[in-house]
Amino acid sequence: MIWTVHESHILQAPFDASDSAFVKDFNIEIKRKFNKKFKAALTYFNFVFDDRAILVAQKHELIYADIFVAEATYKINKHHSIRIEAQHLRTGQDRGNWAYGLIEYSISPSWFFAIMDQYNYGNSIEVERLHYPLATAGYLNGPT
Repeated sequence: MIWTVHESHILQAPFDASDSAFVKDFNIEIKRKFNKKFKAALTYFNFVFDDRAILVAQKHELIYADIFVAEATYKINKHHSIRIEAQHLRTGQDRGNWAYGLIEYSISPSWFFAIMDQYNYGNSIEVERLHYPLATAGYLNGPT
């Protein structure tokens, strides 16, 4: 089992005399390989960022967010695997809470196919509680 903890205070303006930071984050990750075929990871992220500097939200304010990620990969055989991922973003600011799910099938070394969905279920405006489904496929040629 692998534990990883990371904390940072990032993006203080260069040559700025203030003591404020634009982004602050803390995260912890736990990974475990159960056997040759199955591995999983759990990750928690805590972000605080000043959107008056980053300008990604609808209302520019301090945004506090917690993100939880669960991921598992099952190796069917030497060349085939399936990966599932679930994420939850919790925040009281901007567009509210989000959920995300992914199922990915890989044929190594080159192909992958995935379906995913993002759902903004926590939006305070009910008609904007939207799903964002996506299907994707890709071919990898060499290391890039």
